[in-house]
Amino acid sequence: MENLKEYLGAHPFFNGLKPKQLDLLAGCARDVGFQEGQYIHREGEAANHFYLIRQGRVVVEASSPPLGVLGLLTVAPGEIFGFHWLFPPYQWAFDYRAAEATQALQVDGRCMRGECEQDHELGYQLMWRFAEVLSKTLNATRYQLLETIHECHTD
Repeated sequence: MENLKEYLGAHPFFNGLKPKQLDLLAGCARDVGFQEGQYIHREGEAANHFYLIRQGRVVVEASSPPLGVLGLLTVAPGEIFGFHWLFPPYQWAFDYRAAEATQALQVDGRCMRGECEQDHELGYQLMWRFAEVLSKTLNATRYQLLETIHECHTD
């Protein structure tokens, strides 16, 4: 767990968290792997994790029956995905698919929600950090929506 704590502490997303908070994060985390093309989570499923990509890439997708599957953004090594664990009803709003073989650090959101209830400063810090992840996802969704509207009007 010490190596995991060091890895988290060196990551820019967790920069500035206290050693005890890094211990809590490391205690809720584990390494996972996904095969190319494997869906990690589907829209509507219970959202009880977030991920830090170590190797590989994950595509965030939205499905629309008339339009099909829309790729919104790609999450690369060093980036975080999955803000849904923070907000009720704790459900994934998008599909997440491994674009290639992917190794990630999976953090248990239920565990972290409990830790954040005990340590409000940790909750505050994570909320601010995940607000950036949420903003990036919303901006990518907006861009894709505008692209789709443009394509529909030029056909």
